[in-house]
Amino acid sequence: MQRLGVPDTPCEPLGGGLSECRLWRVGTPPEARVVKAWPLRDSTLERLQAIHRWLAAMQQTGIDFLPHPQPGPSGQSMLVAEDSLWELLRWQTGDCRPPSQGLGETDIDRACQLLARLHQASSQWHARSGPAPGLVERTEQLQRLLSGPPPPAPIALWQRLELPAGQPPLETLSLLWRLATNALPTLQLASQTPLRLCWIPRDIWYPHLLWSDQRPIGLIDMGAARIDWPGLDLVRLFGSYLPLDDTDRWQSVMEHYRAHRGRLEPHHALCHSLNLPWLQNVDRASLVLSIAFWLRRLTPLPSGSLPELAVHRLRELLGRLPESAWAPEQA
Repeated sequence: MQRLGVPDTPCEPLGGGLSECRLWRVGTPPEARVVKAWPLRDSTLERLQAIHRWLAAMQQTGIDFLPHPQPGPSGQSMLVAEDSLWELLRWQTGDCRPPSQGLGETDIDRACQLLARLHQASSQWHARSGPAPGLVERTEQLQRLLSGPPPPAPIALWQRLELPAGQPPLETLSLLWRLATNALPTLQLASQTPLRLCWIPRDIWYPHLLWSDQRPIGLIDMGAARIDWPGLDLVRLFGSYLPLDDTDRWQSVMEHYRAHRGRLEPHHALCHSLNLPWLQNVDRASLVLSIAFWLRRLTPLPSGSLPELAVHRLRELLGRLPESAWAPEQA
């Protein structure tokens, strides 16, 4: 803590999340900061250094809703010690808004405005054109998923999920296969299309968006940030709030984002890739891949040792499957 420049002040442990990081809050608002310890793995230091450069650049452009790095006595905002990578960030106030509260039209508009501001600033700082890494990865993962055996769905895990009776394991896997098969052609096209890319957080889902007085005021956890397609932020955020295949709501998301981005960049024609089929099929593919990931990760564990946070996440993902999808497809 001393090497990071944290004074001798009480530290409040905040536990960790799905990324296996540990967090502490030091000090009290408005001067509070957060200390985060990452598991030290290959390339972690280089990746976080690049993320900190991006965060510092965004701060200089006036973006004030990100967890900006806090330099220590040596001028560094991170250090390696005790087999961990430690970083010091500004503490952000606000509360997350669970999916059960839903999003109204005004909420969608305000969230799109926040993302449009961030993407416009990122594009001004560093942008390039080419295939989107996130779309290429999803396409390859979806192809591997469809070419191999389905993920396991043991009864013990299914019972722990406490899902409605209408979602038995075999029928669920069959539905996931249909969604993956239908989404693949669009993803193959998307992954081969040169797009305008910029730095994006990539991991914006509902626990990482902070609200206050019905307004989104902050984003946290930038550990996945990199250069990619801005549409992935829309898919990640609104995919954690909206039911799957709610075409009207996705159309609203696209229109609000286009309007805000257009006001910020009146002379820039938005990329043709920001269209409804792309957003919805990337959302379908992301949901299928996430469910398959958690099924494979949790299945080998004894039912008594399943981490509740991961079980809750899988339950949320399966809950996005629409009831209408369980009906047999019409010829």
